Amino acid sequence: MAVAESKKRIQVALPFAMWKKLTELAEIRGVSKSAMASIAISEFLEREEKK
Repeated sequence: MAVAESKKRIQVALPFAMWKKLTELAEIRGVSKSAMASIAISEFLEREEKK
């Protein structure tokens, strides 16, 4: 996803255990939770398009 690309904001509610794991993984990898979620959604959508 390009930086200059038009973006829209979303808000999600996660169970505490999922939020905690996401936070830990983001810290380990040195990225934001938003970036991790964006990558996961992007990969999911790519797989769905291939079906």
